[in-house]
Amino acid sequence: MVCGAMWVSCFRSGLFLRMRDFNIKNNMIIKDSGRGADGFFSTINDNPREASFNYGFESSNNEAFTRERAAKQARLGINQTFQSEALCRHGHDVSFLTPDSCTDNITVAYAWIDGDYDSTSDTLVIVGGTETEDGLQTLYTDIPFTDNMTARWDSRTGVMTFRRADNGTVPNEQWELAMNAVGFKPQSNNYLTNKLLKFSLGRLSFEIDGVDHFYNFRSPRAADFGAAQAAASSSANMFCGIQGYLATVTSPEENAFLADRFINADGTWPRGYLGGFDNDTSNSVHHWQWAAPAPEAGQRFWWGLGTDGRPIRENNTNAGVVENDADNWESVRVDLTPGDEDHSDLKRHQINTTAPISLRFSNWSAGDEESTGTKTSCGSSNSTDCEPNNSGNRERWVQITGGDGHGLWNDMSEDKTCTSPTDRYAVCGYYEEWSSDNASVRLVDEVNLDLSKYREFCNTD
Repeated sequence: MVCGAMWVSCFRSGLFLRMRDFNIKNNMIIKDSGRGADGFFSTINDNPREASFNYGFESSNNEAFTRERAAKQARLGINQTFQSEALCRHGHDVSFLTPDSCTDNITVAYAWIDGDYDSTSDTLVIVGGTETEDGLQTLYTDIPFTDNMTARWDSRTGVMTFRRADNGTVPNEQWELAMNAVGFKPQSNNYLTNKLLKFSLGRLSFEIDGVDHFYNFRSPRAADFGAAQAAASSSANMFCGIQGYLATVTSPEENAFLADRFINADGTWPRGYLGGFDNDTSNSVHHWQWAAPAPEAGQRFWWGLGTDGRPIRENNTNAGVVENDADNWESVRVDLTPGDEDHSDLKRHQINTTAPISLRFSNWSAGDEESTGTKTSCGSSNSTDCEPNNSGNRERWVQITGGDGHGLWNDMSEDKTCTSPTDRYAVCGYYEEWSSDNASVRLVDEVNLDLSKYREFCNTD
């Protein structure tokens, strides 16, 4: 017998059920209260997570009953395939743990496909909700068992955003019920890997070394880098008791998370400050490092400018050491648009050597990089566009582009404006980050979907 707790499909298949005692309502078989007490369901209460049920066979003794039940169960469990959108639900009981002071401030929650997201075939849906197309997003209303909750799915980012229709605060139980209605609906049968679904309250989350980090893009822009730094780390910007700071990006995965998961309401990609800056006010040496009060405060990630700069080695000191040996690193080009080689990627990638080293991450844009195989080339024909370039001796702060710019970095002056959100050099806000390993607060949950099983049950039409 195959039955779900909230959307139930049950089949007689030889069972001696007295189906006259039951009504079918909204795809759930429920007990007809007017017909005796020995029905299929023993209890149905107001909690959608709790529905206990039983079944029986016509039998004169318990021994025979046991044998018959086992035989029927065995037959029913063989080679059964049931395709239904109701079975697209992830099947995990999403739960969070927050103090009251935190819950009272949470007005948004998220569900997203982590890792190998494919915008052409991966889709999150709300099972049982009302679905309407809303521009570039899909809007869900009437989410089961929730009060005035809405959800928006954005295929560009792979993120579903939950809010009340009035943008008010929501208790944990309501967030959990909404996210328990999330389903993964495959658009293809050619899945080679499982899918990891993640859920979080208040902020999008990324895990680093077992610790949950939370992020937000804050707009409009602050008056300058110093104002953004002060606002991000202020007591008014605490998140569930966690100290905030301007975002620090220390891996390609974290950089891709910021670039790919955030998008503005108007469909443009966010561009703004990270917490990186050039600590050399003399404009002669250029020590690029992370700003306080981040855990990486004072940690250098780059030395010099784009044309002659160097990455920084990871070692036992906070500052690190400049890596001058070009045999240990190389640059890789990324074309932003077909036929347009401007603003390629000058990331420094580790090369396998007899004595490999570890380099701190950076993601500087590289201008028109020559494809000659020269490891340190940054485009001799357009070297002024190698970032950081300190144009006008006044660009000392790190700006990151959004998904349409591969999350590349540029150095910016403090007075850079946001005249157009589509300008790759715009500063339209800043990225904030919070990190905590406090076990008494659980703002993130996840479920790993076995797609070999999922395709058997979920409707792929």
